[in-house]
Amino acid sequence: MSEYILVKKSFLIPSIPDKFTDLADAQKAINQLRLCLGDILQSIQLTNLPVYANNTAAINGGLTAGAFYRTGGDPDPVCVVH
Repeated sequence: MSEYILVKKSFLIPSIPDKFTDLADAQKAINQLRLCLGDILQSIQLTNLPVYANNTAAINGGLTAGAFYRTGGDPDPVCVVH
């Protein structure tokens, strides 16, 4: 029997189980998780992001991988340090 594991933060959406034995159930849970995350992402506001010209400048400025910054241009994209 196969077991499918859904990686998630259980504190975020506790109603979605972590393990499934049926792929169809796992896919339904993934779709439910996508809907929940979509709702969450619509309400996130990023304020006071530091401005750096590019990824290298952000790293040199002290940011680490995964941190957000913006470029200050027009348009002003939000970037993730990699």
